[in-house]
Amino acid sequence: MNRTNFERMNDAMVTNSTSIIVDAELSRELLTFAAVATVLIMVAGIIGNLLTILALIRCPRIRNVASAFIMSLCIADFIFCILVLPFSSSRFIHGGWIHGSLLCTLFPFLRYGNVGVSLLSIAMITINRYVMIAHYSVYSKIYKPCYIAVMIAFCWTLSYGMQLPTFFGIWGKFGQDLKLGTCSIVPDESGRSAKTALFIIAFLIPCIVICCCYARIFWVVRR
Repeated sequence: MNRTNFERMNDAMVTNSTSIIVDAELSRELLTFAAVATVLIMVAGIIGNLLTILALIRCPRIRNVASAFIMSLCIADFIFCILVLPFSSSRFIHGGWIHGSLLCTLFPFLRYGNVGVSLLSIAMITINRYVMIAHYSVYSKIYKPCYIAVMIAFCWTLSYGMQLPTFFGIWGKFGQDLKLGTCSIVPDESGRSAKTALFIIAFLIPCIVICCCYARIFWVVRR
């Protein structure tokens, strides 16, 4: 066995051992509770989002502009429940990541992507309510079917597109986070990580937009 292969095996052993040590510091009862809670959330999310999607498809009377963004939100949450939460519960059950390096890359990519889509969809719903209440005269001009499709596509494209540099190892990378004991965004060989930038773009900015829109709605209604 050459030195390179030995070093790779040694790194893998260190990573797995560290993951086990991280979870060994947590009580078995806490991990069991987290696993059960994750499974319950997963089941409730699958059923709830699936029923909402079917209702929006089968009931034309409840279809409106906001329902298009709600559909996008439900699809993102449904994908999150069926593709992300099973691996989260597995990590709690087994006390570490056991699914290999490929899934360790795909898992955070899907997790952060769907969370980003959910937050952006909620922001779009909030903006829609704000425009309807505060700028009703331009509402019909902004929310045409083609524009709505572009807005939804923007949510999905931005959420997953901004992760591509990390996915390909250009700006940080997806891998085993030794501090968290799970798969996440970790620094690349140059020590760079996109975690802060992604947090600002995909979480902080949508939350600020949501708060500002609701504050403005409250002010307009009170006036």
